[in-house]
Amino acid sequence: MCVTSLCTRGAPDAWSRGRSTAALGAKVEHIAFVVPNEERFHALHRAFQSLAEAKRSDAWHDDGYWEQQFDPQSLGYFWNPTPEEVEAAVARWRDNPKTPLRWLFGSMIDAFRNGDYELLSCTFEAPNRGRLEFSPNGHPSGGTGCMVALLEAFGCTNITTHGA
Repeated sequence: MCVTSLCTRGAPDAWSRGRSTAALGAKVEHIAFVVPNEERFHALHRAFQSLAEAKRSDAWHDDGYWEQQFDPQSLGYFWNPTPEEVEAAVARWRDNPKTPLRWLFGSMIDAFRNGDYELLSCTFEAPNRGRLEFSPNGHPSGGTGCMVALLEAFGCTNITTHGA
């Protein structure tokens, strides 16, 4: 079982490992998900840890760094449109603002950067089940859309947000 919990200051320590930060008085929300296998979870966990560290330290890197934190399979999830495809998508969206748009990789990273929450943990809890915990600092916190995109990029399904 791969479990890493981070205390509210963001440093892994023996006391907080496996414990919810709710015990420390923080509001903890989570997203439950099904992950295809442990290999995909480990790839997800690596990317999550990099994002959590960047949020804690406010040390954000260039796109090249972020692309190295994701494997080719997860990077393939994101939209990499031509200018013509962008123009067509914007036109469809103007006609119907409910038209779903795919995430751009850089937009997801920016959404994590701008979100008003702490990323607490990403755990593999049971066969093919996982949990991503976060603590919003205020309301609105920026939403969970980028977290859902992160999970989907690694093939996670049955994504359910709790407390958000």
